[in-house]
Amino acid sequence: MIFWELVGARWVQFMAAMILLGTSVFPFYALPSKTAANTARLTQTMRRALAVAALAGAVSAFAWVGASIVNIAGDAGGLVDPETLRQYFFETSFGGAWALRLVLAIVLMAVVLLAREHLFVRNGATALVAVVAGALLVSQAWIGHPASLPGSERWLVTGAYAIHMLGAAVWLGALLPLGLLVARARRDGEGRGIAVFALWRFSRVGMIAVAAILLGGIVNAISRTDSFDALVASTWGQIVILKIAIISTMIVAAALNRFVLMPRLSAQTEITIARLARNVTFEQAAGLLILAAAAVLGVFHPPHF
Repeated sequence: MIFWELVGARWVQFMAAMILLGTSVFPFYALPSKTAANTARLTQTMRRALAVAALAGAVSAFAWVGASIVNIAGDAGGLVDPETLRQYFFETSFGGAWALRLVLAIVLMAVVLLAREHLFVRNGATALVAVVAGALLVSQAWIGHPASLPGSERWLVTGAYAIHMLGAAVWLGALLPLGLLVARARRDGEGRGIAVFALWRFSRVGMIAVAAILLGGIVNAISRTDSFDALVASTWGQIVILKIAIISTMIVAAALNRFVLMPRLSAQTEITIARLARNVTFEQAAGLLILAAAAVLGVFHPPHF
């Protein structure tokens, strides 16, 4: 029971934090600076999505740490036992990191709810949401396997983990507003110019994000296994291979968008927009599967540990 509760909390946490980061940075690079009237509907939708994601992020953070405490204590009584809580937060190597993560989740929720009507535009409040969401994602390394590595190796792997997670958030989190823009352009033709603009901008940023995902993922995988045979033989390694397979299909779909479909936009706009919309929907579904695999991955130990 705790296994699935832990996996579920991790999955919701990943989704929430990546939506908060990826959606918040989206207006800074993917939307024209003077399109408030044309993107009003999208802005309102994304503000609601950010509020839901912030609430989900806070709830999942407490659910995750709660499941962790129960797993260590052996029963749910640990959640209300002062001595168990004291030992967890003050006498473990990850307790301080968890305390910080809970504070970040609460701060993130407060900022989103208080500044909701000013988000998803190029301003300080939106940037702050992105920064705090990024910190929440990166801090996961301090409660996971990288935290148990020695000295310089720990910092290298933690840095790689940060690059991997931030790249994933920029890519996967942006698929929500991008998908809404493209779907609207496909449905009624409104905002087609903005959708095309966003697609081109996203494709450029997406290539950087994919490079970050691959670089960080490779470093992490190498650091946690001694050989390919050990990787394949372990449950952890099998999940990694599944994750790589899903990511590969997403990269193929993204490459198809960037190098095949998008050059056709000016000549075959309506047909191409429809195909791009389908591909973005596929990427969204594949992204959910990747996050599910990542949620399960953290519950198992790599062969190197």
